[in-house]
Amino acid sequence: MKIMIISLWGAPPLVNSQSYRVAKIAKYLRKRGHEIIILTQGLRSKDVIDQDLLDDINRYGNIRIIALKRSMIPRKDAIIKLLNFLCIPDNLFFLIIMNLNKICKLIQNNKIDVIIISNTPSAYLLAYLLKDRIAVKIIIDFADAWVGNPSFRPITGYHKRIFANLEKAAVSRSSALTYVSKNMGLEYELKYPSLPKLYLPNGYDPEDFNINIQNMNRNYLTFLHFGTIYRDVNVTFAEAFAKLISQRPDLYDIARLKIIGRIAKNRLAELNYLKKFANIEIIPPITHSHLIKEILSSDYLIFSRLGKLSSYDTLASRLAECLGSGKPVIACCAKGSEMERICRKCGCWKVITGDNLSEMIDAYEEAIALWRSNVKVVSNQLNSNELKEFQWDIIIEKVDQFLKELLQ
Repeated sequence: MKIMIISLWGAPPLVNSQSYRVAKIAKYLRKRGHEIIILTQGLRSKDVIDQDLLDDINRYGNIRIIALKRSMIPRKDAIIKLLNFLCIPDNLFFLIIMNLNKICKLIQNNKIDVIIISNTPSAYLLAYLLKDRIAVKIIIDFADAWVGNPSFRPITGYHKRIFANLEKAAVSRSSALTYVSKNMGLEYELKYPSLPKLYLPNGYDPEDFNINIQNMNRNYLTFLHFGTIYRDVNVTFAEAFAKLISQRPDLYDIARLKIIGRIAKNRLAELNYLKKFANIEIIPPITHSHLIKEILSSDYLIFSRLGKLSSYDTLASRLAECLGSGKPVIACCAKGSEMERICRKCGCWKVITGDNLSEMIDAYEEAIALWRSNVKVVSNQLNSNELKEFQWDIIIEKVDQFLKELLQ
């Protein structure tokens, strides 16, 4: 089967979450024998790239990545910015219009069977326009919910209506859709009951951890938290660490806390304040390969709920990646939640419910005491089928079957 994945907001080697999702879908579809072409927009000089991610997607065969040329009109032109904003404010409206004929020719010349379009406002427009020009199955991949998502706030009511109308128009001309969380699936079942659908969560890739890290005989212990910290997330794990070190200054050079990822401004200010009391290092988003090395070089991983609006699926895939690394995990989650049950069942070293500062301090102290006694703590890893479903290989096996049924 010949499959084209169109991802305008992120594709290898660009560093962002969308790029990683596209890379893994492409990699494992290629592993199952499909021919894959990724269509995206050209890189900018300020973009961060991950060459290792580019190498990874070609592990099971070559995957073509085609970059669309950006508008020939200077992007700094105020008129173009205004028109992009008024049409569809993701700055890709003119990219679609100027490259539409080229996209159609690429699809026809390569005899594409299925197109998977990652959802963005401009991608909705593209899905709508393509259906009139080509006779190919189109699947919209809802990696995010633009319409009806409480965490996404359109600039104006005008833009909110644009997104809603574009989504309806695009879905009406699509052959199927995929969605990243089960809650989204329930919503789309009500909105589009007759359309074939498939649950396609984010996952983790065990092959990411097949790298050698030199054993470092360090004289300090490292705790690592990675992932986005949103404005509604309490950073109790950092507060507890800072409080412990302020009470036990003798531990300042022994224990270190690393925090990697995007951080909301209010939480960043809070973390910068806590740095006064403890050895806390804040690292901006890095390449996925660099992140894997940081994970494998750390001693303990801290898994905390990503926010009130985060779905179980998002949290579970992140937890699977933590446990899949083999590192002991300190998990912080809401009391009585589904995540607490999974964390306890799947072998996290410590499970702390709510924003319990004292329990978190106790966990840090116990980890430091074990390290001083040369006791190695090993994670139970993925001893639950509930988390194994988040392995990319297993996810794409279901996608493969879905595509075959769609083309019958």
